[in-house]
Amino acid sequence: MFHYKDVPAFILRFAILMMIFSSYPLLNSFLRNLALILFFRKMKPEDVPKVTWFFINFTISFVPLLFALFYPSIGTILSYSGAICGFSIIYVLPVITYMKHKRTQITNPLLAEAILMNEFTKAATPDYREDMPLSPKITISDRTMKRKSKDLKGMRNKANQDAAMKKYWMLYALHMSIPAYGLFVLSF
Repeated sequence: MFHYKDVPAFILRFAILMMIFSSYPLLNSFLRNLALILFFRKMKPEDVPKVTWFFINFTISFVPLLFALFYPSIGTILSYSGAICGFSIIYVLPVITYMKHKRTQITNPLLAEAILMNEFTKAATPDYREDMPLSPKITISDRTMKRKSKDLKGMRNKANQDAAMKKYWMLYALHMSIPAYGLFVLSF
């Protein structure tokens, strides 16, 4: 593209080389730690056997290499993965989050109110360690308990909860039309 004696082109190529050399270790570290937490529930590399550590690093490096070597049109893979990720972020995740909140409002209204008002704290459990995040067990503030105890008496009735669950499933079916519409738009 540019002559090999062109100085600005050489500087640009060198800058791209440095960018690739500095970004790959960061991405590898991020993906490796994510895999450790997701699959092995370990926060530190010392807690994982060396064979597993090698396998994770090998997989993170080797799978993209195979795609680069044997599939010359990498833009196609990037376009499909971008479309799938964009679809899930725009259409699916908001609906799932909203419906999860609605279900929590029906099954455990006090917890839903505390989460909505951000009046909760994570509780330390007996197996708490400094290097591990706190347990997802939460405690609700007394102020929220006093304020909402009168409002929640109606939801304790089984008939009211069953009626609310029927309404929830109708809302669920209605809200699932949003991702269906997104799929329709992506298809055509």
